[in-house]
Amino acid sequence: MPVHLQTVDRILLKRQEVPLERSLLVGVTGIDGSGKGYLTVQIVNELAKRGVRAANIGVDGWLNLPSRRFNPENPAEHFHAHAIRFEGMFEQLIEPLIKNRSLRLVADFTNETVTRYRKHTYQFENIDIVVLEGIFPLKPAPRRHFDLTVWDLGLPSLLVSQGHRRIHPGRPERGNKTGKQPDDSQSQRDGNVGQRVGWLHRIKEA
Repeated sequence: MPVHLQTVDRILLKRQEVPLERSLLVGVTGIDGSGKGYLTVQIVNELAKRGVRAANIGVDGWLNLPSRRFNPENPAEHFHAHAIRFEGMFEQLIEPLIKNRSLRLVADFTNETVTRYRKHTYQFENIDIVVLEGIFPLKPAPRRHFDLTVWDLGLPSLLVSQGHRRIHPGRPERGNKTGKQPDDSQSQRDGNVGQRVGWLHRIKEA
């Protein structure tokens, strides 16, 4: 069964556990270029085919402007901490939408290449499921809001429980000169239990 159909089945099961008075929140994340945006569109379209009203919301619209997003002195850590306006996004958009199932909001909106915000209107009515997609939607602070999370890492990989490392077939792991994939016994010895998958795709309940 295609990944998006498996995911939709899982989402609908979870929807039955959540009070109808509010929306279900699903987070879809993965590394850059993994196909999480495409997967999100497939999920939302399939839900619509089944008569379920779903909202597709991208995290990227809530990026900070480059002057806030980047710092050459500590680029990686700074970007991770300041790339997205998570607090404003959840306070103004996600939490009210989940609580009320409907929302109209005019918010500052941007993308990766611009240097100023533009106004964007979010308009949702009687939403059953909110699907929030982006690289960082599952940071510790907002994670408590999610009912279900979907990790889409795209390429054939080895999932390791600590850190979700990607190990590419045929490419030596750091410190591994052989080019061979570590077997499960080696993962056990390292304290990490790995499992081999094809297209890596993990669904986790809150």
